[in-house]
Amino acid sequence: KVDSDLRRTERQRKVLKSLFDQVKSTPVDQLAGMIGKITQICHTNLSNDKLVELATWAFVNKPSFSNLTLPNGACQSWGGSHSVYGWVWIYDMNYAAAVLYDFMYDTNEVKKVGKPTQYYG
Repeated sequence: KVDSDLRRTERQRKVLKSLFDQVKSTPVDQLAGMIGKITQICHTNLSNDKLVELATWAFVNKPSFSNLTLPNGACQSWGGSHSVYGWVWIYDMNYAAAVLYDFMYDTNEVKKVGKPTQYYG
């Protein structure tokens, strides 16, 4: 489907969330079969054994699903045309890294970095 990168990644997040929810509700003895079907239609560098291990962990621990897209509003990003790379997102990478770090580890790294700056690199 031809549309924006934002829409494409939104569709990918929906698929991942759906798979995540399905794994959490699939009985453990059916996980290997489910993973076998999934790996026939997508590519990953994880082995089937590792996928079963992760799926079993998800079934047992019932984790929640969270996601973060970068850049986002916190990064004060904007789009721009680059002479070599075409259309690109422009934003402060150090600030975005701090936003990602805070999301992953529930820290206050963003406060240490300070407000994002405009980056034209």
